[in-house]
Amino acid sequence: MMWIIEKYLKYLSIFVALWAGLILYRNFSCAKVFSNGMVPTLTDEEFQAIYNYNEREVRQKVKTGDIVYYRRAIGTERNEYYFGRVIATEGHLVSIMRGEVFVDDKPLPETYVDKANRLPAEQFTSIVVPRDHFFIANDNRAAHHLKDSRSFGPISVHAILGKATNK
Repeated sequence: MMWIIEKYLKYLSIFVALWAGLILYRNFSCAKVFSNGMVPTLTDEEFQAIYNYNEREVRQKVKTGDIVYYRRAIGTERNEYYFGRVIATEGHLVSIMRGEVFVDDKPLPETYVDKANRLPAEQFTSIVVPRDHFFIANDNRAAHHLKDSRSFGPISVHAILGKATNK
C-alpha cells in the first residue's frame, strides 16, 4: 500500500515541476542588449531577464522609472527591439530643456543618468503622452545613434513586450 502512495507522490511532484516550468516559460524570457543606450544601467552584450506582459499587465504594472523591452516596427517586414526607461505615462506633459527632463513642469530626478551621458544643450518640445502610450528614453542620452521616444515619439502599450527584472 505504501508503494502506491510513494508512486503517486512521485508523479505528483513531476507534474508540479512541469507545470511550474510552463508558467515560468510563459512569464519570463531573455534578451541581449545590443547597444550602449542604457549605460551604466545595462551594458552592451549583456543578457537581461524580462517579465513578459500582455497589454493589460503592461497598463497595470509598468510605471515611471521601469526599464522595458519594446519593439518598433520598421516598415511591414522588420522590427527593431530596444531597452528603454519609462520617463512618463499617459496624460503626463514631457519636455526637455538644457538636457534636463521635466514631467508636468517638474524636474525629473534622474539618478540613473551619468552627467557624462547627458546632453546639456538638448531641447525637446513639450508633448502630452497619449492614452495607452509611454514616453521612453535611454539612460545614455549622449548616444546619438540610438533611438527612443525623443526621436520617434511615445511608445504604444502594444509595443511593450515586458519589463527588465533585475535593474
